[in-house]
Amino acid sequence: MSRGVDEPPTSLEPLARIYLALSRINRTIERADSEIELLQSACATVVDVGGFRMAWAGVIDRATGEVRPVATAGHDDGYIASLRIRLEGPESNGPTAAAIRGDRTEVCRDIASDPRMAPWREAALARGFRSSAALPLHREGTVFGVLGVYASEPRGFGPGEVDLLEELARDVSLGLEALEAAAERRRAAQVIEASEARFRTSLETLLDPFVLLRPVRGADGRIVDFVYDYANAAACAANQMRREDLVGSRLLDVLPEHERAGLLESYARVMETGEPLVLDDLDYVDVWGGRRMSRVFDIRANRAGEWLAYTWRDVTDRRRAERQRAQDLERRVRERTAQIETARERAFALARFSAAALDATSDEVAGSLLEAVSGTTGVVGGLLLLGARSAAGEAPLFRIAAARGGRGEREETGAGVTVAEAALRRIEAGEPFVVGPDATLLDGAGSERAGFGTADPGASGLDGAAMATAAGRRLVVPLRRAGASTGALILQFAKDHEPDQDEVAFVVSMANAGAHALERLRIARAEREARGMLDAVVAQMPVGVTVVGRSGEVLYRNAADLATFRGRRGPGAGVPEAPRRGPDGGPNAAGPPGDGDRDAPSELDESPARATPAGEAEPEARAIDGTPYGPMDWPVVRSLATGEPIVNEEIALRRRDGTSAIVMQTSAPVRDRSGQLLGAVVVSLDITERRSAEQLREAFVGVLSHELRTPVTTIYGGAKMLQTRGAHLPASVHDEILSDIAGESERLGRLVEDLLVLARAERGVDLTVNGAALLQHRLRTVLAALTAEWPDRHFVAEIPEHVPPVTGDEGYLEQVLRNLIGNAAKYGRREVLVRIETTDDEVRASVLDDGPGVEPSELERVFELFVRGHATSSLPGAGIGLFVARRLVEAMGGRLWAENRPEGGAAFRFVLPQFVES
Repeated sequence: MSRGVDEPPTSLEPLARIYLALSRINRTIERADSEIELLQSACATVVDVGGFRMAWAGVIDRATGEVRPVATAGHDDGYIASLRIRLEGPESNGPTAAAIRGDRTEVCRDIASDPRMAPWREAALARGFRSSAALPLHREGTVFGVLGVYASEPRGFGPGEVDLLEELARDVSLGLEALEAAAERRRAAQVIEASEARFRTSLETLLDPFVLLRPVRGADGRIVDFVYDYANAAACAANQMRREDLVGSRLLDVLPEHERAGLLESYARVMETGEPLVLDDLDYVDVWGGRRMSRVFDIRANRAGEWLAYTWRDVTDRRRAERQRAQDLERRVRERTAQIETARERAFALARFSAAALDATSDEVAGSLLEAVSGTTGVVGGLLLLGARSAAGEAPLFRIAAARGGRGEREETGAGVTVAEAALRRIEAGEPFVVGPDATLLDGAGSERAGFGTADPGASGLDGAAMATAAGRRLVVPLRRAGASTGALILQFAKDHEPDQDEVAFVVSMANAGAHALERLRIARAEREARGMLDAVVAQMPVGVTVVGRSGEVLYRNAADLATFRGRRGPGAGVPEAPRRGPDGGPNAAGPPGDGDRDAPSELDESPARATPAGEAEPEARAIDGTPYGPMDWPVVRSLATGEPIVNEEIALRRRDGTSAIVMQTSAPVRDRSGQLLGAVVVSLDITERRSAEQLREAFVGVLSHELRTPVTTIYGGAKMLQTRGAHLPASVHDEILSDIAGESERLGRLVEDLLVLARAERGVDLTVNGAALLQHRLRTVLAALTAEWPDRHFVAEIPEHVPPVTGDEGYLEQVLRNLIGNAAKYGRREVLVRIETTDDEVRASVLDDGPGVEPSELERVFELFVRGHATSSLPGAGIGLFVARRLVEAMGGRLWAENRPEGGAAFRFVLPQFVES
């Protein structure tokens, strides 16, 4: 690959080459998008242009005190990977550590004799390094890294070279600070843009009109008018003008009376002095929409830079309403004074009934309710009916729960009553209604009958004989509970008495209180019946449920809670015991409760909660960030201490059976009606599998976004360069850009192929194939493509004369070979050897490189998804290729493994069965 148009001829003097390198780096700084890219380009330029043998850049790891290499160029040959440079200790005496600590350039003029280089001398001389220089790199005035340069001859760094290299290091430091500043500016611009958008949206959604007025000055500099520069939707509507007509118009053209009313002068004073204008209840007459109208406004105006920010509110209707309210107030006071006494008596009646109903039976509640409403003016009798619509085809049937006055006193409690369809519909709808003496509705329903009768056909109906001697209207108020009508209160009024709204409202409130009391009695019965069902439901719930008392005693745990905290072995408690509380509600110094507390009877379960068996360890717990949980850190303990719920707290748990889990726990305090703390309910959910799936998905998305961004950025940048400046570029640069685009396109294609295989495997798609394929043909195709992609690598293929077909797929084979050989080219130094061997029933392929090899502990882990070898982790890659290669080899019935070569480097080998036609 071409070095570019700026490569210097070899005859240039060292200083001239460093000058040219400095120029090249300054151009690189302008194009670099990241810190690593800039440092890598700087190292490459120092070697390629400056003529030095090797250069590297490292940053300080403040946590470990080590200098971590991040970029290298030249004849490295594993030297940088073997470096162990610390800022403290035995490995801190070299020039690099001294340059960082002293914030100055350190030069080693002869590695062979400089005592500081003793730990690294042998390795350096073996690679042809005879002298070196270490230059500190700065960020915001602080040393954060170092640039190391190595020469092939002793005393390779004279004063001139050192000065230029120091200038080069300063330029790189400035470039790094510029990258950080550019990123900060982009973030600030995004914040400002979002803030302006929110501000514009806020102005447009204001209900009050808002405008920005720009002053118009006369020849003497005084303000003679204003121009509308902005008006929100409310302002346009208030002026009855379109926005395009209003904006740009003069204030006095739109509202000419502003000058006569003195408003123009007030606005000018705001602009001149900066004092805000506040006007309330301003009477103003002007023309709006062609009509002259008188309105009342509240006005606010402020100076906003070169504009007048002006808003107003039309309060005309409010002022008129206030005058009307003042007139109505006196009348209502007179009327309400007359009603107070009646309302007070009715309130006392409602209070007496509510108090009596607390300890009464259903029959006593019904009698008390009817007695309380019978004291209402004009009531001469009444019935309380309970029941509902019966089965289809039968007459609606109610039961008399209480009777008072007139004929009702002769009716037996419990006797059946039929209700006419018209009345039944009203009762079911929950609406009070009035029935006339002739049993017809009196609310505009005409002559529709709504009478009541006895269920016994031989008896005279309720409407046949009046409930009182002087029969009049009847008020029917439905009893409602749980959204349904369960009965009705029927009041018989004296003749010529018509109930008013307050009287009806009182009867409705009494009926509601009665229905509530009866519902409370029904709920008490239902609670007793549902007690056993609740125990069974909670016991079988798939989430853990624990109930603790106010002092922390465990009252109940279901089976899911036991399994969550103990694993699958036997019974036991689900959460650590909460500390005992003293009489004041605080933690008791006596410590956690004993067996007597934990064996307290449960409100949900007759059996006591079991204590932890003797000798069994409590579960070990930590917060997600690794902080250990102490006895006071558990959600239930904190919830009892503060009285506040602790919601969805995640806990890393090592359970009593030795297994690990992540549990999401919620603890909610339980209080009585007075607010007194009774205890807490704890819900625990094992989310181990869900959290693992989320972590894998987040890792996959992160790797995918990073790996796709790099080739796409190169392709886009190269194409943009060719599009805008292609005609002016030298041929060598033009060809180099095309080569980069082609290489990154091939890399992107391979990544997509790997991701497709990965996605199919993760969905459970069967990848197995059993066709015939020629391994040697696929190998030649792949080597031809990779030779063009890696021109500085020497690819050697050892293929026997006769290689039998293998069981597999041509596409699978090509993808496996691309991943393995491309991996060897990336991590090797010069030569990649591919060897094919045959046995009686198998064909074996070996891909051998001369790189750093693989750590023995990682020979199997490198085939896991997203895992990369430690020695090569600084090189680009997603950790997907080897995972995909193994999946495809296994799908073809073979196996793939890795090992280290005795002479150095890694060997990736796979075998496939020979194809045998069935």
